[in-house]
Amino acid sequence: MRLSYRIALAALSVALHGCGDEMRSTGTSSRGLVTGKDLSVTVWAFVPRAEPGVTAHVHIIATVSNDGEADVTENFYTSIQFAGQQQFITHNGLKRDTKAYLSADFAASAGNAVVTTDFFGMVSESNEGNNSGYKNGISVTTPAIDQWVAVGPRVFADGVNIGKLGDVAVSGSTVIVSRPRGSGIWKTTDDGVNWRPIGLGLPTMSITAVAVHPSNASLMYAESDLGLFRSTDGGSSWSLFSSQATFGAPSWQEYGQELIIDPNNTSLMYSENGAGQSIKSADAGLTWTMLGQQPVGTTLDDLALDSSDSSVYGAFFGGAGGIYKLDSNSNWVLQTGCAGGAVLPSGAGEFRVATRPGAIYASFATIPATPPGNKTASGYSLFRATSGCGGQMLWTALNAGGLAGSYQTNSTGSFLAVSPVSPFDVYIGGIRLHRSTGGGNFVTIPNVHDDMQGVHITAGGVVYVISDGGIVRSNGGGAFASVGQGIYLSEFWGLSVSPSNQDVLLGGTQDNGTQYRSGVFGPWTQYTANIGDGFATAFDPSDSSIFYHSGQGAPDLRRVDSGGNTPIGCGLPSVVGKNNVQMVPDPTTPLSARRVYLVLSGQPVGGPSLFMKTMPNPVGTCAGLWTTITASPPTEFSRLAIDAATNIRSACSDGGKIFATTPGMPSDFTLAFTLTGGCLDIEVDPDDPSIIYAAVWSDLSGTKPRLVRLRRTATSPAVVLQGDGSSTGDMNSNSISLPAGVQFNTVAVDRNRPTTVYVGTQVRAGGQKSLWRGSLVGSVWNWAPYQDGIHLGEIFELTTHPKTGIMRAVVEASGIFEVYTDTPVGAVGRIDGVLSELRLNDVGDQWGIPGDTLDAEVVFRLQSDPWKGFGFHYRRMSDDPVPSCGHSVYVTGGALPSACSACAQLICSFDSYCCNSAWDGICVNEAKLSCGVRPESKQMFENLLEAQSQYWWPPTLHVDYLRTGLRTGIAKRVWRP
Repeated sequence: MRLSYRIALAALSVALHGCGDEMRSTGTSSRGLVTGKDLSVTVWAFVPRAEPGVTAHVHIIATVSNDGEADVTENFYTSIQFAGQQQFITHNGLKRDTKAYLSADFAASAGNAVVTTDFFGMVSESNEGNNSGYKNGISVTTPAIDQWVAVGPRVFADGVNIGKLGDVAVSGSTVIVSRPRGSGIWKTTDDGVNWRPIGLGLPTMSITAVAVHPSNASLMYAESDLGLFRSTDGGSSWSLFSSQATFGAPSWQEYGQELIIDPNNTSLMYSENGAGQSIKSADAGLTWTMLGQQPVGTTLDDLALDSSDSSVYGAFFGGAGGIYKLDSNSNWVLQTGCAGGAVLPSGAGEFRVATRPGAIYASFATIPATPPGNKTASGYSLFRATSGCGGQMLWTALNAGGLAGSYQTNSTGSFLAVSPVSPFDVYIGGIRLHRSTGGGNFVTIPNVHDDMQGVHITAGGVVYVISDGGIVRSNGGGAFASVGQGIYLSEFWGLSVSPSNQDVLLGGTQDNGTQYRSGVFGPWTQYTANIGDGFATAFDPSDSSIFYHSGQGAPDLRRVDSGGNTPIGCGLPSVVGKNNVQMVPDPTTPLSARRVYLVLSGQPVGGPSLFMKTMPNPVGTCAGLWTTITASPPTEFSRLAIDAATNIRSACSDGGKIFATTPGMPSDFTLAFTLTGGCLDIEVDPDDPSIIYAAVWSDLSGTKPRLVRLRRTATSPAVVLQGDGSSTGDMNSNSISLPAGVQFNTVAVDRNRPTTVYVGTQVRAGGQKSLWRGSLVGSVWNWAPYQDGIHLGEIFELTTHPKTGIMRAVVEASGIFEVYTDTPVGAVGRIDGVLSELRLNDVGDQWGIPGDTLDAEVVFRLQSDPWKGFGFHYRRMSDDPVPSCGHSVYVTGGALPSACSACAQLICSFDSYCCNSAWDGICVNEAKLSCGVRPESKQMFENLLEAQSQYWWPPTLHVDYLRTGLRTGIAKRVWRP
């Protein structure tokens, strides 16, 4: 062992003393081992792409597990290191079979991540070799191969809106927000100037409510579909504090949750379960019990606590609905009112309750049942009480001041709130935000996004409101301003990428219209006529300045060109749905007469679901704009794909059939294959148009999704498809082990790797991955998760750029991510062929420009006609050794100066022997532990470079590593012999 380790920290200094230099040669620890304790680490990174004027940040995410049979009762520490920076997280023990979910934020643009638990060796474990995890090659500017990078948006072009939030909690300068579907938990301590994710490592992104201790902002809670998570360090680490099973209902509600901490007794907490029932915890959230007898036929819709006396009030709707107060026996008592006061309404309607010290407020809205979908109240009443009689309240009716005729409810997040600073400063949230400062005369607050979701008013009167546009803030009731820029929560329903420019994007969003981005850092511009949902989008195949988009229904379809934003949906059925509309411009037709197909899935069998028309659009008439396409037998089309090389159109149906046209025929769809289960997506392999992939509802058991690979065996007079890889074409998707009910949303074909596809699933339940990669090797499909760096949410869309091969994913409530599945194709064009020769030429004995290239040349030959060779320079990776080290940190040798590499500097900081005496085996092991063990092919490549001589390589030995080292991308693909 080392004579001593000395590690200095800002608030912690620990010296662990060993047993003397004479024991160094054994390389073993003198600590006794207690069988059953076993800590382990997994690591990944959330990497937002750097943007001009925005400080680059990388978020290292880790999970520490106790996989043993004994509880860890000792306090221990986890070190998270990145780009020369280090953070420590404290653990107060860890029970067996439990996990701690960690995250650390670093202001850096590139580096390697090393996470080591039990960093100071405080826990005796049966296996101490799995205490570190690594993530190398992280970069916000040049992503590593297979590393997902979040590309936003940080904010839309209006500078205000970004997407839908579900809950907000405030304590002092700490503000945290969440959304039930996909975006996780985000935190700011500088009033929105900087937001950081603090819950990305959790096993679920369905966070239904959040709470922060009123006097200790380090203590946080997060409700989820898995239970209640707790953090004691401001969100750096989380643990499952109370499982979902303790709440007495199958799941929690998606929106409208309440999670309340009593400021007078912070061990008391109140919430609601997924059955709309009130629950209480008397031990700070560890265990929960039902509150009293639920009022007959009602659902809990709102909870409020009076901080002056800890009284709890509930608003229930339906049946015996109304405003109830919790009595001393934890029973609900209906507040009918004291004699001489106003009588509160009861029964059906929208009820809300709010408190300020010593005063209770209640509201009631009557929402007519007709016409369908009507949200405007025919009556709205507001009440206030400051005293009571025998368990009742003396209510006073307040003047609604014109709100009765203009209030529109938002079923997921309507609220009533009152400022603790002024008893008449009242806020009502529905579709819009209303405020009264005079006892009931309300005005509508301008410049706040529609669809309120929640509110928090601080003791000082600062108001935070969350909506479908993000979060806004008002200091003491003044004008509201957005403070949500930088939260990645935009919910895109789909995404289109310009074929001619891979940085031009177009997508429809939830309640923020159709958004268009003109470049890597270009602003997102809204093209929808009014703020609302945007759905299907498509670019013209040859001119990205022309594109199509739809709003809430097919009749709202529009075409954007030099003539403006022109409606073209006249006469189409009123189909509404985020994934029900697909537009496909036909690349085989000229720009001057572009044919466009429109798929409206979900239509009745035999009803119109596939339409076609030729652009530009005639203006001023509906006649003859769209031609209905039918097939025999009748079908309900769900998705369409067109292959420009063969001029064949392939379509699939909800009923599980695949149709196709003969080449050049736009509408003669003929049955080509019958699937087991309805079709969700269809893709043509761009490099082999005879191959078609179809994602279907289920396998033969009817419980799991299924991906089918089909091969076209004839094109005329009818397209014939048959299973490829097995008798049914099944790609063995059962091996993915998806839970019952989970289904594929989307499939994409890799442009850079042969016989490789990707699938995204509809839902992700409790740790289930939602993005998978499958590769065909011989006749066997190998499947693995493809989640490195991407949020754990539903995958709405996968799209691969046809020229560069860059793939993008639309993740539920988390925006857009992109990944290099291999080195993107560069501007020199495409090279296909079989790799037949690869060699390294020694062209000098010096390194290239520091941080840039090595002075070595790699030449490879492709089996082609004529015989050709292509060369490139290998670009030095950030973790490659530099010559001043003398030898690699992964081999023994002489002492290394700490300045020769980042890894040597790290090792020398806690083990001076390696830099003063010799770099022995312990130093090598420490390098592997702290800096990452490199793939064998990479180590061999380093040895070749260090030897400074010419080598001829078998292509199958090193090609994978060399491909990942490319930065110029001169070849689209290297096929292996």
